[in-house]
Amino acid sequence: MTRTSGYMQYRAFSRGKVVFMYPAEKKTPLGSFVYNSFGNGDASVEFVSNGYGYTLVDPLRGGSFIRVSKPARSGKESEIRCPVNGTLQVNYTMRLMYDSGVWAGN
Repeated sequence: MTRTSGYMQYRAFSRGKVVFMYPAEKKTPLGSFVYNSFGNGDASVEFVSNGYGYTLVDPLRGGSFIRVSKPARSGKESEIRCPVNGTLQVNYTMRLMYDSGVWAGN
């Protein structure tokens, strides 16, 4: 995956079926996702779909979760714990985020 080739999609499943996918089409991630790596070792990937903000958080210590923010004026958020811990902090993943242009400040 680079800035001009490959694609990245977020997919949520329920009982083996896709219930949410962003973006709907396969396209390069530049402009659709933002990756952040923090000094405390945490990492996140963010995107916005239909006015809702999604932040996939992978703490260095503790379990991963997804934070969903409702459209701006409501100020409401939900957190969903991930049953399986993926990682956004390994060198390979971090390099993909950099190469694809989604690393914040890149």
